[in-house]
Amino acid sequence: WLQTGVALEFFAAFAECRLLASMSPPPSHWTDIAARAAGLPSVQFLLHHLGWVKVGSVETSTRLSSRLAASNQPNICIKISGVHCASARFGYFPVPDTAEILGQLVATLGARRLPMGSDFPASVGTVTYSQPLGVPRTLLPAFTAADRALLMGGNLARTIDETRPFDLRAMSS
Repeated sequence: WLQTGVALEFFAAFAECRLLASMSPPPSHWTDIAARAAGLPSVQFLLHHLGWVKVGSVETSTRLSSRLAASNQPNICIKISGVHCASARFGYFPVPDTAEILGQLVATLGARRLPMGSDFPASVGTVTYSQPLGVPRTLLPAFTAADRALLMGGNLARTIDETRPFDLRAMSS
């Protein structure tokens, strides 16, 4: 679908309206998303839940990370959410087995393209509210305070500001 004219028309409307393309695609769609992002550089693409890369498929995650790196599309971000879903030990925290996936995403995308996201309400009963918030501290220990500030709100605030269809500040004056 992402390669069709209908998809181009769909995402062109996002560009025209300055909307964020917030998506939850499986890894098999990353190449098509990178191609679409290259053709529409003004559209910000936000992929959810680590891009659905899972522990145990390191070969797959390596291949996908290199595809994204090769695409060099600054308008693709991957949300750090659903970390417990990527783990071989679903629902257990901490999830140290996901550190390699997070490390690959950081190496490929850098701290500026990784916003932190909520796992709720979908994760109620699986993890606590505070467990996902501990991910930067426990699984990304090399992150600086500035990196953590980007991850914990700065990146998403910048993305929203870049995709805002109108200036809210101008409307309030």
